[in-house]
Amino acid sequence: MRNMFAQILGRSPVGPIEKHIDEVNKAALALQSMSDAAQQADWDQALKNREEIESINVAANELRRELRLSLPSTFLMPVAREDLLELLDGQDKILRRINDVAGLIFGRRIQLPQPLSDTFQQLISCTVEAVGQTRQSVKELDELFEAGFRGREVDIVQKMLGTLMDIEREHDRLQGVMREQLFAMEKELHPVDAVFLYRLIDWVGAIAERCARAGDLLERLLAR
Repeated sequence: MRNMFAQILGRSPVGPIEKHIDEVNKAALALQSMSDAAQQADWDQALKNREEIESINVAANELRRELRLSLPSTFLMPVAREDLLELLDGQDKILRRINDVAGLIFGRRIQLPQPLSDTFQQLISCTVEAVGQTRQSVKELDELFEAGFRGREVDIVQKMLGTLMDIEREHDRLQGVMREQLFAMEKELHPVDAVFLYRLIDWVGAIAERCARAGDLLERLLAR
């Protein structure tokens, strides 16, 4: 049976949040395509991906505005309005960091030497996996609202969040591997290039970290 909240409003107010995470996921996939193109020195394709990510940012900003204007007051919802806005802001931070990474790769025309290139592609794949798992978890919000954040749906989302934490740990491991590889070849690189490659690793790492933070917030919602 749908809870009283759903009976009153007819639907949950989290549609824009779910649409927003869809846009974040599209940006992550575009970043992966851009990374592939950059390693092949296909800068025309990389520019298309860069422009796609910028367009996604514009669409996502409209969704953020829509939610802020339409989100009901707390007394109509099983969770605090501020928590949903915090989740939305967390998703936006993931998207902004994706945009930062895309700008760095294209702006510096970054092509990674071996074995850094192979490890970086693994890291980007893991990043896309983290964003995708975050998306799957957020897309359960409608069902959670209808269930009043109780029952079987909570167990399903908790398992998803556990998987997200496993992905984040693998992401950390890959970052460590890539830092060790970069340290080993520092003397072969121009010092400025080395600095920007360390920055690239950190910024890609921040994407997965912010996915984990979004997962932490969802866990807090489930615990209430």
